[in-house]
Amino acid sequence: MSFTSIMSDFIVSAIVSTYASERFLEGCLSGLVQQTLGEKLEIIVIDSGSPENENAIVRRFQKEHLNIVYLRTEERESLYSAWNRGIRMARGRYISNANTDDRLKSDAFEVMASVLDGNPEVALVYADYYITATENQTFENHTRMGVCVRPDFHPAIMLSGCQMGPQPMWRRSLHDEIGYFDTRYSSAADYEFWCRIALRHSMRHIPAFLGLYFHNSSGMVNRAHRLSLDETRAIQSDYRDRLPPGSRIKAHEYYYTKVHEPSDFVNIGMVTFNRLAFTRRAIEALVLNTDYPHVLTVVDNASTDGTREYLLEQKKNGAIRNLILMDENIGVAKASNIAWITEPEAGFYLKLDNDIVINKAGWLTALVEAAQKISKIGVVGYNFESRSYPLCSRRGIPIRLKKENVGGACVLIPRRTWLKLGFWCENYGLYGEEDADYGCRVRNAGLWNAYMEDEDIGLHLPGGKADVIDLKTLDCLYEKEPVVDARYREWKDDQRRRNMEQSDYRNNLKGYASGTISLVQPAPFAYSFVKAMYPAKYESIKRICFEAHIRIRIFKKSKTVFASSRKTYAVFSRFATYMYPEEAMVSSSHT
Repeated sequence: MSFTSIMSDFIVSAIVSTYASERFLEGCLSGLVQQTLGEKLEIIVIDSGSPENENAIVRRFQKEHLNIVYLRTEERESLYSAWNRGIRMARGRYISNANTDDRLKSDAFEVMASVLDGNPEVALVYADYYITATENQTFENHTRMGVCVRPDFHPAIMLSGCQMGPQPMWRRSLHDEIGYFDTRYSSAADYEFWCRIALRHSMRHIPAFLGLYFHNSSGMVNRAHRLSLDETRAIQSDYRDRLPPGSRIKAHEYYYTKVHEPSDFVNIGMVTFNRLAFTRRAIEALVLNTDYPHVLTVVDNASTDGTREYLLEQKKNGAIRNLILMDENIGVAKASNIAWITEPEAGFYLKLDNDIVINKAGWLTALVEAAQKISKIGVVGYNFESRSYPLCSRRGIPIRLKKENVGGACVLIPRRTWLKLGFWCENYGLYGEEDADYGCRVRNAGLWNAYMEDEDIGLHLPGGKADVIDLKTLDCLYEKEPVVDARYREWKDDQRRRNMEQSDYRNNLKGYASGTISLVQPAPFAYSFVKAMYPAKYESIKRICFEAHIRIRIFKKSKTVFASSRKTYAVFSRFATYMYPEEAMVSSSHT
């Protein structure tokens, strides 16, 4: 029976092929039943004789969702045989493959189907996607290790590789016209089918992130890379005389491929307060050029210029994992501490100002590798000043050591530094000096403040480099910002002057140097906020602090204690006792 004779209310049929995928299937089906198409989505699960218990998972979902169809074959069959079987069963006018280990934005199918509805000449649509190496995360809440932005369609891109990606949608009627997936291929039959489509029809790239691709090291393409490459080359050879010469236009794709531990990710914290145009550029560049496992946490200080609406949109679009909207402007340091605390499991915290536009890929990987390999580094960042600093090499990595603090526009703080020194000092009002304070504590702890070699990794808006400040008058000497954003520059200079003249800044620096003031800062405001708003995270922070506290006590009792370790114990003991007073008291009674 032809497609045109099928009567159905389904708009899309999603084909789920499963074999030994029990650990993924729950999350896969949960995401599909939450698609905004609702009952207009048909979910077809083809169980290719799996040795695992996918059957029970599907049956449980079927009790509540009548749009799920399940078929199990006695023998294992190839992925493309399973797809073909599902397509023949499909009643929707559009088809999409729903891989068990990938995830979709909640309205992905609705968006793709809408484009096909509005463009009858388009046979297939495809979109951009995020990349993760952490299984069973969601589009809205994931640790990102990279992105892929696909090129716009032209027949000439087809011979450069499979440009449609892992989550396209196409018209069911195509199979009546040009057939099904070629089961002679084990890994690249989808690529061959897309080439077949390109001979007769147009396709459409949707310039939006609609999916989350799991970089599964045991997946078919990654597990059998040579087979996939050989099949791709064979297909390119077969279509070389039928498609235009290959275009050099390829996907914008960056991702970190090394295996990493669950805590081996960076929590990128950004504080926003108005300046929407800057924030938009900063986040868009961050998403496109960051390839190390990371999450983005944004704290907005009661913006009134549309920034909050933009951030809510980016949270929905998956770019932001944690978004905290404050009711008042609490200042940079307190808001940065809230962003920091929000991901207590992270191995690194990075403070990124919302006027920094990163324009080179690999920037975060380089930062982390420097922090990992050079144990003396307390804080490492990128220099956006107009002044350069001498270059040296440590452990084979070129860095620029700085006697004073490094600028706080883009700085990475390893977990080991946090456990030793705590957070930003919260005593400096709305703007400035928290980075200078932290740099002073780093030096007094015997650690290094360092810049990376590359001083052109990005732009400091509005002019490209950071402001130059007269150290006597504390006025801005830079020629750009006072002209294009005079009121904001005047406000920043006034805040900086208040910090230098009226706050505890100079007393703190003297106290750190003399040892009369502890180097550790426990961030009481941020902790109180997180305790009230996010109690589960607060408990996690307390556990981490207490475990580190106990480890230090055990190490202190050993016979190989060094002076630096005793100093570490002394400063962190105060920090852990602040966080976990009852348990710390019990610990003390047993030491």
